Amino acid sequence: MVVIVYPAPGPLVETAATGTEAVPGIGLLMQSARDDRTRENSALFAQYWPRPWSADRLFYPELIRELSASGYQGRWVMPAEAQLSADALRALNTAKDVVDWRARYYEAPEPGRLPRDYSQIRSLGAALVFEVSLRYGILINNDGTGVPTLGGAATLYRAESMREMWRHSEVVDDPLGAKPIGDFRADPKSLAPAIEKLMPQLARALVASLRIRSARIEGVQLAPQPSLTPVGVSSGTAVSSSTAPSLLLR
Repeated sequence: MVVIVYPAPGPLVETAATGTEAVPGIGLLMQSARDDRTRENSALFAQYWPRPWSADRLFYPELIRELSASGYQGRWVMPAEAQLSADALRALNTAKDVVDWRARYYEAPEPGRLPRDYSQIRSLGAALVFEVSLRYGILINNDGTGVPTLGGAATLYRAESMREMWRHSEVVDDPLGAKPIGDFRADPKSLAPAIEKLMPQLARALVASLRIRSARIEGVQLAPQPSLTPVGVSSGTAVSSSTAPSLLLR
C-alpha cells in the first residue's frame, strides 16, 4: 500500500464558523468574508514560518509508525519506492492559496470529481493508495483566542480504478496552548513546534479509524485494538458500500 502525505501550502489561520453561516444567502456572504480573512491571516503567519520546515516530512514517521503497528500483513510503501518523484507529487498538490487547497483536497469532493487521479500513474498499477491531506495552523475562536490545530483528511483508493474505499477526517488541537491571537502574532515562530507536538496524536487518530473500518475493506483487515480512546474530534467517516478488490502488495 502506497502512503502519500500532501501538506497544505502554508499555515491555515481561520476563524470558527458561526450558526449564521448556515442561513441561505447570508451564509454565502459570510463564508466569502471569512475566506478573505483566512487568506490574510494565513499569509501573515506564512511570512514568519520557519524554513526549512516540511509538514509532510515531519508527519511521515509518525504515520508510518502507527501503520506499522496496525497488524497489516502487507508492506507500507513510500512514494519514492513507488516511483513517484517530488515533481509528480507537487503536480498532484497545486493550489492558489490555503483556502483554495482546502476546497480542492481537504474537503470531501463532489460526486464524480477526482482531486488526484492515480489511474494515470503506471507505476501504481493495482496498488492501494493511502493519502493524507494535512492542514495545520490556528483556529480562532469567537472570544479571540487561538488554538494550535492540525487536521488530516485520509482517503484509501484503488489506484487503477480510482475507487474510493474509505475516507475519514480528523482534527486535533492543543487546548492548553490556546492564547489570544495577538500573542501568536507577537511570537509567530512558536506555532510550528506546537503543531509538531500534535502529529503523533493525529496519526493515532487516523489509524484508529482505519482499524475500526478495515473489516469492511477486503485485503486491509488490521489487528483488533483492545481499547480505543478518543484522540481527536472526528469530522466524519465514509466507507464504500461496494466490495473492494484484493490488495496488490508492493
